[in-house]
Amino acid sequence: SVTVTVHPLPTITATATPSEICLNESSDLMVSSDIPGTTFSWSNGLGTNPNVTVSPTTTTTYSVTGTTLEGCTGTTAVTVTVHPLPMITATATPSEICLNESSELMVSSDITGTTFNWSNGLGTNPNVTVSPTTTTTYSVTGTTNEGCTGTTSVTVTVHPLPTITATATPSEICLGESSDLMVSSDITGTTFNWSNGLGTNPNVTVSPTTTTTYSVTGTTLEGCTGT
Repeated sequence: SVTVTVHPLPTITATATPSEICLNESSDLMVSSDIPGTTFSWSNGLGTNPNVTVSPTTTTTYSVTGTTLEGCTGTTAVTVTVHPLPMITATATPSEICLNESSELMVSSDITGTTFNWSNGLGTNPNVTVSPTTTTTYSVTGTTNEGCTGTTSVTVTVHPLPTITATATPSEICLGESSDLMVSSDITGTTFNWSNGLGTNPNVTVSPTTTTTYSVTGTTLEGCTGT
């Protein structure tokens, strides 16, 4: 008589934790066998450890082979699904404002279903209106249905209003006399426009026949005005 000994094939079980990741995240792969002493060999050059960490850039299937002490083998595979990060785009219209004006911030994503969260307590709407008192940068984070996030920022530049100072020398005249009106601004480059058809010169001479109030508006190079 002759005996043929038959060794069983190992049942190889592999898991990925988590099995779905966002780009740039990692997953732990673990493999086990129902036969003690089984050794393992992963594909993709991952080596022989029963527990390996992977960070694939695209959805990837990893296979692993288990070999018993008797040389019998079993193979299984495990897939790690990789979800892309959203590309978040934010705009401010206009991106430059004068003090006390407002700007509309809008955000969009290249992935449908993305939800948004603004900094500065602006909430979750993709379109918000802001009225900053100084130049401010707003950041916004977009989160996809799979929980993957992307962040961007947008800046609203705030230009100050000019402080316009006007004087009349003298401020009291007799009928038939004249007074010199002068105007200045605390912001260099401001241009002026007088009421009463007096024109744009910062220094004008008037000869009113009754007590008269003249107004003058100063406009900075950025288009901001003070009166």
